[in-house]
Amino acid sequence: MKRNREERDQDDNVWSGVTSNAMTLVVLYMPYVMHSVLASDPNIRALAELHGTVYNPRYSIYKKKEYYQEDKSQSYVKECSRVVRFSYDAHHQDHTLCIVDAREVKYVEMVTWWLQMVGVVSLQLENTDGLPTRGMEHILSSLLSSTPLTPRCKALPLVLEELTCERMPMSYLCVGNLNKMQACQNLKVLNLSNCFVYSFDGMQHLQNLTELHLRGTTSASLMPLKCCGRLVKLHLRTCAKVCDLNGLEYLTALRELSVHSAYITDFKPLSDSQQLQKISVYQCQKLQSFQALRKVIGLTELDLSSTNMCNLKGLYPCKGIRWLSLKLCKALKSLEGLEDMTELTYLDLSSTNVSALTAIKHCKHLETLILRGCKKVESFDVIEEVTQLKEIDLSVTDVKYISFLRPCVVLQKLTLCGCEQLSSISVLQDIHTLTNLDLSCSPICNISALKKCTLLRWLSLRSCSIKTSFDVIGNLHDLTEIDLSRTAVKSLLFLSTCKKLKRIVVKECNNIERIEGMEKLKELESFEMSRDMIYKTYLYPESETRMVKRMIVYT
Repeated sequence: MKRNREERDQDDNVWSGVTSNAMTLVVLYMPYVMHSVLASDPNIRALAELHGTVYNPRYSIYKKKEYYQEDKSQSYVKECSRVVRFSYDAHHQDHTLCIVDAREVKYVEMVTWWLQMVGVVSLQLENTDGLPTRGMEHILSSLLSSTPLTPRCKALPLVLEELTCERMPMSYLCVGNLNKMQACQNLKVLNLSNCFVYSFDGMQHLQNLTELHLRGTTSASLMPLKCCGRLVKLHLRTCAKVCDLNGLEYLTALRELSVHSAYITDFKPLSDSQQLQKISVYQCQKLQSFQALRKVIGLTELDLSSTNMCNLKGLYPCKGIRWLSLKLCKALKSLEGLEDMTELTYLDLSSTNVSALTAIKHCKHLETLILRGCKKVESFDVIEEVTQLKEIDLSVTDVKYISFLRPCVVLQKLTLCGCEQLSSISVLQDIHTLTNLDLSCSPICNISALKKCTLLRWLSLRSCSIKTSFDVIGNLHDLTEIDLSRTAVKSLLFLSTCKKLKRIVVKECNNIERIEGMEKLKELESFEMSRDMIYKTYLYPESETRMVKRMIVYT
């Protein structure tokens, strides 16, 4: 059962032993000390880290003078962070997640004794981008040492149950193998999905694993995984040399499987995997046979994106599938066989060569339909029979009219980005449930139908050739984000009634002469416009100048 914040605070006070007012003041001060890793009392340190506020801004700002005089110099906001901090989240209710900033190897070494003292169960390494492979190996050697650093400490491998390495996008690190974790025999969750782990060496010591995320293995076989009989979730990415799934038949408890960018040709080893519920084989382009999936009757989620899937009949009798992605399956031209999947709630057909959508009328429970880039679809009218749709994406299609959406009385999210033949959105005046609408890069010139879409929270009109008034947007009082980039908007005064706005984007809106009404938007957090607009934009009156200066982001 989840504990409330007050109960956790009481437990923390008992655990830390901090009772005096003087010590409380010390605790309040500690979070503001950068890299404060030498606290004399580990209990004080623990409480300070657990309740302290961490400021980690990751954006850059341009210096500017009054009235937007040019100053091209750029400065970065200094980060104020600590080597160790604790956090509760949805997955860590019974114990805290310990987050270690790995940018400085020497600081990580300095706090290892304290992590041993606390007895960390869940450990996450962050900010490892820019860290050399040797540095990462050094950090793992320090943290996972089986030697206690003080008499009162217990080595982390004896208590550690979860280890995660977070890394910045498009920046990967080589860990090599898993031998450094051989002492972590209680480890249940290992997530190194943002690191390249070339070898499965050391896997034989991790027999208690229930969840494993790895990337970049150069091993041609998955056989070393057969010793992990308790695995429930297995995610392997960039497995360029893996040619089959042999070895996975021993993982009888497996419920989730992801094998991306591998050269597997079939699913034979999974034919007896009765516990399997989710399978993802994204970009496994050598797949030829899907017959073995017929026996995985418990399957509810299937991702076949970027594979050679061409016939959905091969999935029969998997009638229980609720989530299906066929994105970028270029060989798929027909949906024959889909009529048997009556439990579907999510279907992604993006960039396929499907021409007829007739089969989806049998999917009465469908809530999300993604047809982005389906240029071959001849008619969308059958969608009117799928009345439970909550989200539909028709981006970059040849749709001309969207009157078929009128029966979709619970539709919340509609994406029509890049629909170059779209002529009217008048039907939207009958769909009062919309919360998200993307009309960017479409030829729509009249938006009067939005007047009755009063529940809209997110709206994009980027690159729309709107010729009518924008004032109708002023009726959208729940709006929190709007993008008017590359439109002919001249004034933003109509936005002053949208009191919940948090983000406004007006990049390349060259007709704007001055910004008005911003002082009324108390919740506004981000106002974005192009640098070349600054010289002919006047902020008026003075009260608005102060507000906008604080929020402008130069791009």
